[in-house]
Amino acid sequence: MSSVPVFIEKNEDDQSFLMTETLAKIYLEQKKYQKAIQAYEILILKYPEKSSLFADRISNIKMLQNYNS
Repeated sequence: MSSVPVFIEKNEDDQSFLMTETLAKIYLEQKKYQKAIQAYEILILKYPEKSSLFADRISNIKMLQNYNS
């Protein structure tokens, strides 16, 4: 039997979510804290069901920003 590859389709929202979260992480690595916060704020608006998770991340970024300034 030959195996057939299975492709998992991602919808546009999934890709948008991953791109925005990846962008936030890149900004964080570059110490562009305000831009990272803005990316997570966008995710809060787009995915209100996960808002507490993103709010925690924003809070952590603000603490890190205060520590490094």
